[in-house]
Order: sequence, then structure tokens, then C-alpha cells
Amino acid sequence: MKKSALTILFLTMFLVMFSLGVILPHLAYYAEELGASAAQIGFLISVYSAMKLIFAPVWGRLSDRYGRKPAILIGLVGNAGALVLFGAVKSLPWLFIARGLSGVFSPAILPTVMAYVADVTAEKDRGKGMGLMGAAMGLGFIAGRGIGWIYSGEASGDGTTL
Repeated sequence: MKKSALTILFLTMFLVMFSLGVILPHLAYYAEELGASAAQIGFLISVYSAMKLIFAPVWGRLSDRYGRKPAILIGLVGNAGALVLFGAVKSLPWLFIARGLSGVFSPAILPTVMAYVADVTAEKDRGKGMGLMGAAMGLGFIAGRGIGWIYSGEASGDGTTL
């Protein structure tokens, strides 16, 4: 098992899930500020998953053909761009575009990292490597939720943001 590769993959999974953990609890409130109805908020939440469903097989084929590293790097850069766009948008249509783009690039990361783990681990260590990635996902999501909670101002108890 290549420990350096697993460390980088662990951090990658942690950061991707961290960003999701920060954004997801605030998504509905952000959309509401931009004038979204309840139905539109539901569609906004769904667009991310729909794009993941559509693009996961595409990224899987591309990572098999051109390699895991390029797919992961493209996914990270694309997802980072989508997150920056998410933070900068001032209208509902752009919020849909930002979440859709995040859904397009996210499956270039998560499943490809798991495939990479399978590539760099011996069969006897594969379960340990996959478990490590699962831990990274869980820890990242929980840490993201915690930071999102602190940022929201709920941690201070007075409703002000930090």
C-alpha cells in the first residue's frame, strides 16, 4: 500500500466532503435570499444529484482511458470553480448553474479516488484503504457542517455571523 498516495487521496476526499458539508445546510437559505420558491429549492438540491448520476459513468470511462490522476485533478479544479461561482452568484439561475457544475465535476473525484485506491493497494489491504476513504468522507462532511454552523452565527447564540 502506497502511504503517500493514500494520504493525498484522504485529504482530497476530506476537502471535497468538507465543502459539501459547509454548503448543503445553507443552500436553501441562500436560494431563498435569491427569491427561490420551495419547489425551486427542491430542484436546486436535486440538480447536483442529477448531474452526478449523468456524469459519473462519463468520468469513469475517462479515468479508465486517460488515468485516475488527470480525472481527479480536472474534477478538483472544476469543483473549486463551481464553489467559487456558488459563493459569487447574485441570481437564482446562476445558483442552479453553480450547483449543476459542481455535480458535473464531483463524480470525477469521489468514484475516481476509490478506483485509485483499488489501483494502489494490494488485495489484502484494499478494505483498509477503502475504509480510510470512507473515514475521510465522514470526517470531512462532519467538519464542514461544524465550520458551517460556526460561520452561520448560530454558535454565538445571538444570530450574528462571525
